[in-house]
Amino acid sequence: MSQQWSTHKVETKSLLALEDQQRFWRRLHHYFSVQGMLREQRKNGVWVDVLYRRDQQWEVYFSAPPEITPYLAKWFRKDRKRSNKLEVNFTQAEPGTLAVPTDSTICELKLAFDNLFALPTHQSTLLPQSLSLKSGEAARVSFCIRPIPTVMWNHYKPNLIKSKMEQGIRMGRGKVEAAGWIRVLLYYITLWMEKLLPMKNVTIQDVPWLSQGTIRKLNDCHFETYVRIAAPQRFIAKLARPFQGEGGENQFIISFLPRKEEKTVRKELDQQRLSLLTRSDLNPNILGSREVSNMLSFFPSAQSSGRDQASPNL
Repeated sequence: MSQQWSTHKVETKSLLALEDQQRFWRRLHHYFSVQGMLREQRKNGVWVDVLYRRDQQWEVYFSAPPEITPYLAKWFRKDRKRSNKLEVNFTQAEPGTLAVPTDSTICELKLAFDNLFALPTHQSTLLPQSLSLKSGEAARVSFCIRPIPTVMWNHYKPNLIKSKMEQGIRMGRGKVEAAGWIRVLLYYITLWMEKLLPMKNVTIQDVPWLSQGTIRKLNDCHFETYVRIAAPQRFIAKLARPFQGEGGENQFIISFLPRKEEKTVRKELDQQRLSLLTRSDLNPNILGSREVSNMLSFFPSAQSSGRDQASPNL
């Protein structure tokens, strides 16, 4: 586990509405913006991990730079106008808690359609409370979430919207088939182009045949999001299925990794640090705060029998 991070087990005594979840992510994004840390956070972000161990219910962990730890519980509190306060506990985790067993299968979840289109936000993600793991087994669903400046949708996005409005066609994600030094070279070229040729905002008409989720996403704060599952192979589909909800204009699909890349991702999970190979991805998942809140509706976990219930929708 990287020494850069402060890792805490996160629990609450009451179920949180998705509104409270969204407020947390917006405040986190605002903090990094005010502190001028967005560029630095492009390297590692913050991490949310769901850990399964034998004969135990899942546990939720949050890893972030130590300097923001004093603010975490505060960011979860409701506004002063609201009567009840939220009690969210952050308990320091032991080193090695999130270690991934060497025999685990690792896969990644990628958006099926362009980042412009939003995931369904009308339902919460419901993960299984426990898994029938054998001795020595563990499972981990890991999210690396990197706050980034508000996305400036480039010139080809209006064509995607027009296609959706006129023909109901959602374009798939573009993919750069580059590897090794070519992929790294493209990564640095993109960074320099962002500095030298800043992109302009595109005005997009608010139309009724785009989903409300997509419309909200256009003006939301944004996060690059990497979703990985490390578990015995027989549990991969069970852990991935809750994130593949229907009803939105986007969805996650499973991407199994080549052996060499799987080795790299395993190291990333152990160290909670993204490699240059991952950071050179020219088309990462980009989610808004509302999408992140729905995807992580179990964050933090509940310390009661009410834990089996879903967080209420907005």
